[in-house]
Amino acid sequence: MNKQQCRYRDASILSLLFVLVGCVLMQACAPSSSNLDDDELQAYEAFFNGANDSITIAPHRLRSKALQQMQLSEDPLAACHYMTFAAKTCMVTSDIDSAFLLINQVEHCANNQPQSVQLNNLKADCANLKGNLYARLGNMDSSSICFEQAFSYLQHGGKKTSMPDILINLADVNNR
Repeated sequence: MNKQQCRYRDASILSLLFVLVGCVLMQACAPSSSNLDDDELQAYEAFFNGANDSITIAPHRLRSKALQQMQLSEDPLAACHYMTFAAKTCMVTSDIDSAFLLINQVEHCANNQPQSVQLNNLKADCANLKGNLYARLGNMDSSSICFEQAFSYLQHGGKKTSMPDILINLADVNNR
């Protein structure tokens, strides 16, 4: 198989994956039931804590695992968290377009959810990731705006452990 055929096959697989993700998200974006929320979000936290350290070692495997977990999740907020994690793996592999696509889908789904602390944490993660993506592209103004949004969301969220990372990113992008 030559390079042209490999690229076409890879592009076809990636397109199919995004169509599948989009379909799952459309179904998952309905408001969630509160009993399921805590269990699903705790399952995501366990996944994140176990996988986050390996994100640079095996990003493709973790992306696949996150998207599988997203499909199994009945809570749309937890599904969005898994998709955000998948977007982080795209950033690690320098697949910037795919990361932006996933983040846009998460933001669309998040806009259909009732306001909560968990939603603010998700929006902060998305804005922080988007800021990092813009910084990689050299768009420092857009990056700064995203980091400021992430900081604002985090002030209303409960995940204060991310605050130093966001502030360092904000200081770094304004220093360039």
